[in-house]
Amino acid sequence: MNEGFNIKGKSSDKLMIFDLDDTLVISKAKIKVMDAATGSLVKELTPAEYNTYVEKEGRILNFDDFQDYGILRKSKLTKYMLLLKHEYQKGTHICILTARQKSDMIREFFLYHKIDILPQLVIAIGDPKWNLQGSTAERKQEAIIRLIKQGYKDLTFFDDNAENLQMAKSLEESIPNVSINTVKV
Repeated sequence: MNEGFNIKGKSSDKLMIFDLDDTLVISKAKIKVMDAATGSLVKELTPAEYNTYVEKEGRILNFDDFQDYGILRKSKLTKYMLLLKHEYQKGTHICILTARQKSDMIREFFLYHKIDILPQLVIAIGDPKWNLQGSTAERKQEAIIRLIKQGYKDLTFFDDNAENLQMAKSLEESIPNVSINTVKV
């Protein structure tokens, strides 16, 4: 049986998983809804608005703002970032699980904030290196399954999206001896 990642000499089966946007940071990044025919901007969505957005024919989504390190670095930190920092300083294993596309950029952001999260625990589900498929919730669920296979059995998952949390929580039913506490941010 795996004992989880060994971080700074501490092996653990406990893991705290944090979403990034609207959980740890509030950024000015927006999802741009574009007219497919003309390429013109129809409207901009915040991550919270995107959580309930229903895609329409003739519209394409542009996520370029979420690949801009400058926008991310200027983000406002939430109270959950303070919790993450506190737990990190205690030696708790931390994972970032975000819908963004660049894991390395996310890791760089945390290093800027003096939080050295292992690259294996910075998971941007849109990053091709993770080879995750499906909806955002399905990709996050698959990433959590991979973490469980590494030996993590006691997980706490913070996210602003109810569907992501429900998909994660449902794993308790299919994977024995796993506890997943979910926190709606």
